[in-house]
Amino acid sequence: MTPIERITQRTIAGPLPVDCPQLGNCIDTTFTPSQERPTVWVSGRKRLCARVVLEHALGRPIASGKQANHLCNRPSCVRATHIVEGTPSENSSYAYKCGRLINPMGNPDVAAKVAAAKRGRARPDVAGDRNCMRQPEVLARATAAMRGKPHYKARGARNSNSKLTEEAVRVIRFLSKRGVTQTRLARAHGITQGAVFSILSNRTWAASL
Repeated sequence: MTPIERITQRTIAGPLPVDCPQLGNCIDTTFTPSQERPTVWVSGRKRLCARVVLEHALGRPIASGKQANHLCNRPSCVRATHIVEGTPSENSSYAYKCGRLINPMGNPDVAAKVAAAKRGRARPDVAGDRNCMRQPEVLARATAAMRGKPHYKARGARNSNSKLTEEAVRVIRFLSKRGVTQTRLARAHGITQGAVFSILSNRTWAASL
């Protein structure tokens, strides 16, 4: 059985996506349900289900420097019409447009500071600091902008790098109260024991309480 056949056999009906309802309902895979980005074994290694589906639809491997981007903004979806080939920056831009990520460059004051930094001179801060680049947060944004990478602080499930969903976090907290060890919870969700500790101590995912 081919990987695409195994993915197709393990799917469930998904919701109608808010960002592209004209493409129809999502089709979610049940592979690795504890992970936000499902994977499948292909030739002895794990691969993202979305990449496998996209390459099957294209009839060729994904081009170098590109990835499988979801128009529906749901990484668990494997409907071919919801997945397109694109760059990480295109995915970030689409995420900003859909409100999935926070773009600090939308703040006029921050944008002006970054523009000044790129021109080689700092803009005085409104709070009175003559060199705004002394502020760590502004410096980080300016550095990211000069490297061509947007700087943002998306939290929880809005973070595209997150391995968990809010539902998974609630399950972790529930099972921990029932006596399941942090080590077992970490192994079950594909994260570190330190990440589980941070969740239980409300250092991360505090908004999902």
